[in-house]
Amino acid sequence: MHELCAKATLADLFLLTSERFAHRGAVRFRRDGRWTEYSFRELRERVFASFHALRYIGLAKGDHIAILSENRPEWFIADLAIQCLGCASVPLYATLKTDQIQYIIQQSEAKLIFVENREQLGKIRHCLNELPNLKKLVVLDPFGVELDEKVISFQEFHYLGKELLKKGESDVLESVQSIQPEDLASLVYTSGTTGHPKGVMLTHLNFMSDIMSLKRVFELSEEDIILGILPLSHVLERCGAYYTAFLASGSMYVFTESLETVARDMTEVKPTFIVAVPRLFEKIYLRIIDSVKSGSGVKKALFNWALQVGRAYYLEHRASPPGFVLQQQFRLANQLVFSKLHQRFGGRIRYFVSGGASLEPRIAQFFASVGIKIMEGYGLTETSPVNTVNHDKAVRLGSVGKPIDCVQIKLAEDGEILIKGPNVTRGYYRKPEETQELFDDEGWLKTGDIGRIDEDGFLWIIDRKKEIIVTSGGKNIAPQPIESMLTSNPFISHAMLVGDHRNFIAALIVPDFETLSNWCRKNGLGDLDMEQMIKHEDVYNKIQSEIQETIAGLPRYEQAKKFILLSNPWTIEGGELTPTMKLKRRVILRKFSSHIESLYRPDIRQR
Repeated sequence: MHELCAKATLADLFLLTSERFAHRGAVRFRRDGRWTEYSFRELRERVFASFHALRYIGLAKGDHIAILSENRPEWFIADLAIQCLGCASVPLYATLKTDQIQYIIQQSEAKLIFVENREQLGKIRHCLNELPNLKKLVVLDPFGVELDEKVISFQEFHYLGKELLKKGESDVLESVQSIQPEDLASLVYTSGTTGHPKGVMLTHLNFMSDIMSLKRVFELSEEDIILGILPLSHVLERCGAYYTAFLASGSMYVFTESLETVARDMTEVKPTFIVAVPRLFEKIYLRIIDSVKSGSGVKKALFNWALQVGRAYYLEHRASPPGFVLQQQFRLANQLVFSKLHQRFGGRIRYFVSGGASLEPRIAQFFASVGIKIMEGYGLTETSPVNTVNHDKAVRLGSVGKPIDCVQIKLAEDGEILIKGPNVTRGYYRKPEETQELFDDEGWLKTGDIGRIDEDGFLWIIDRKKEIIVTSGGKNIAPQPIESMLTSNPFISHAMLVGDHRNFIAALIVPDFETLSNWCRKNGLGDLDMEQMIKHEDVYNKIQSEIQETIAGLPRYEQAKKFILLSNPWTIEGGELTPTMKLKRRVILRKFSSHIESLYRPDIRQR
């Protein structure tokens, strides 16, 4: 593996795969309500044209090029052309605000940016005078955009490249051969829970180390179909689905139209491989449970029986084959219940991969019991990103798996997880002090996560080192596992524990207003708006009982003594969540400081 990693780059992979599978489907996407497909040969021609256009504009090896767009095939084309030219891509989340975009473009010294549409262009246009390094802005969907010498359409950009491409493709091949594994492939900016994001420098070697390890773990091939759900700016989607499954394995990549169409797209596309974050699985789980609860008594009984059979079949008999009776019971449970659930995902899923945050163990066990594999792993942007993963030959629910074969892991004295390997970044771009703080004296990357390694080598994540709450009574409390328990409840959308240096734990709760609104109507409260709901005594009591039931098994000092309901959902746009849907704790603490203070006054109702 290491010999291959030492020689290959992302550009090498693209040339190899696009030649080997030239006539096979590469990407599929919806345009004007219909599925459209590019073969690997068509994709290669478009990438080569973009390569020539970039070079004509004046881009050269070592330059940085940004991409500000939702997922679409042009994202692939832009990124692959960037890699073939020996430049570094700078992916930007489409949800970022103007000041964040401006900072990243300036800090990364990007010389060109691919912009999705008029809306995204609007975020940049008024600050163009502050971005003198930008040579061009290439708009992927120019509808309604006023073009000029600096702002050009992707169609014009592509036509320019096609004309240049007629001279031959040898320039591309020569460029790819000049790229070294240690060359920078991408600057990936951390979402940043506070302050400005940092540009993580990831080389071809960093990515290739993860790619080759993951390819062996999941045994992906050209027969697999990927449904892309996470933004390609998310390094997990980029490495796991795009680079490993698509670029290294030749699997077809299907772009889902939007988050709202995921359910439809799964049934139409029938994917075999999906990378997602835990929130997706939580929502699917809650929908299934809600459907069962609203069904007849017979339906509930049948589902619960099937679930018990599935749990025994998949979980309790992992070490030894199930007996004849259990096999027959499982066959019937699969026919009556599980097969219908599988059809919701297209009926061909081999793997769901979960990362980016902790998957609540109860949800992992549920999916395992119905025969749907969710392979949970652990990674960081700074490690390209994967370090550990569960897979068919080594799985332990609740853990994040064993280290992949290019990664070394050990625990510091305080339990902090330390990482070494060829997948580890060389640091943060133009931030030497932060880079120095990232590593210990022996060169191990300090993750900031607290974990434990069990007797069989599986890694378990306990919490973030800097996010542990220490009460005034000296109790150390890891908030994330408790918050995950709370948000697994269908009535709770977001939850954050507070109580550092206080004498008890409290919670900020954002209800799931869709679930809560349905409950209000069923219980005779009528159609209430969000503000009315959180102020209603019956609603407060309902959430209180749901919280009590959800965390009943925790030690008393880990249970929130008080809570307060918030009327507005937490969003990326609102600033409470990062683009990877993690809580911006310091932002929330500052934004809701008065609410938090009120929790520690005696006039707030206690649980």
